[in-house]
Amino acid sequence: MPHTFTCALLGVSLAWFYKWVGRANGPAASSGLHTDRDRRRDTIDRAVAVMFRKVSRCARFSAVTRRSGRGRVDGE
Repeated sequence: MPHTFTCALLGVSLAWFYKWVGRANGPAASSGLHTDRDRRRDTIDRAVAVMFRKVSRCARFSAVTRRSGRGRVDGE
């Protein structure tokens, strides 16, 4: 089935199809990071994950309970 017919059937422009084909076969296909925005978000995600691992489990639990209001014994 020709791609022009398929694009028309799906309501997708030919420009989008060629952009998609270029991304699927491009150098960033394995990582999924195609745009500058994708790369920036990935960098931030990795930095947050590193910082999260550095904080001890006990401190994370303490912060979560403090924010949620659980664990209070102030005369409820």
